[in-house]
Amino acid sequence: MDTLLIFLFIFGLFGWSIWRLLRLTRDTVGENSPLKVQRVYQVSKRRYFLGFFGIMGFISLVQGIAFLFVIIRVPPTTDLVHPVFLHFLLFLIFIANTGLGVLAFALLLNHWPYVRGVSITTNPSDHSLEIRLHDRVLTLREGDIERIEAVVHKARIGSSYRIYYLANGDRFLLPDRVRWDIIDEYFPKIPFSGTYSHFGFIKKGLLA
Repeated sequence: MDTLLIFLFIFGLFGWSIWRLLRLTRDTVGENSPLKVQRVYQVSKRRYFLGFFGIMGFISLVQGIAFLFVIIRVPPTTDLVHPVFLHFLLFLIFIANTGLGVLAFALLLNHWPYVRGVSITTNPSDHSLEIRLHDRVLTLREGDIERIEAVVHKARIGSSYRIYYLANGDRFLLPDRVRWDIIDEYFPKIPFSGTYSHFGFIKKGLLA
């Protein structure tokens, strides 16, 4: 019975992986490719905050709180030779985990205004993209985007974003949780430059 369950689990996981791969192929270069059919890409609030970044931030906060309780409950005098070192080590772990969790949610909240309500609609018939931002709607075709400036984070935990400069002098910003790869696929020859930021926070009034 145990062997059968292991067999079903392994092949079930393998089958699920193959199905995901086939679906990804169909949606990227197959019959549902954004270059062939009209598709709409939008990030929901639930998917945004409950994605990998949000889950890891939550886990880090929970671990930090757990270590705080350990610090409180460990008596100041123990049989260890240097009990103060134990408290110091636990305190460092508490600071590291809590700091990572706070940083993750701070970045999520910082980028959310630039993700909320944003959608990208593909129009293969005239090879254009409709980008709906929080304050306007843009219809972009070949040549409308003059250049792209990417701001990439240096830290292991951080976020990136791109600023798109248009030929008419306008510009807009998209964080990395928006499907900007669709823009790259539609308009692959746009000049590209990049700069570094420690964590990728978007400064208020950046596009003002």
